Amino acid sequence: MSEEVSTGLDLEGFTIPKYARVVGEGQLSIPQDVLANFPGIEHFRVSCGDGRIVLTPIRETSLDDIHKKMQALGITGQDVTDAIAWARGRQR
Repeated sequence: MSEEVSTGLDLEGFTIPKYARVVGEGQLSIPQDVLANFPGIEHFRVSCGDGRIVLTPIRETSLDDIHKKMQALGITGQDVTDAIAWARGRQR
């Protein structure tokens, strides 16, 4: 009969920790078996908090989704044109 070791933590639903490694200037290597949980995802939003790096998968959106978001925010085509002109003017 094996004796179960109690950690005092409820680990149900958690997996054994995996480690990412810094492999280059500002680059992390993430284990393939971890990335396998995010099929089709190529980009992650990166944030920091409480001494942790948090990666959130970014799912691709369609152009229609972008147009709906812009409309909901009240952003017009002219606003975009003006923003581009402003940004290009700052580069000089």
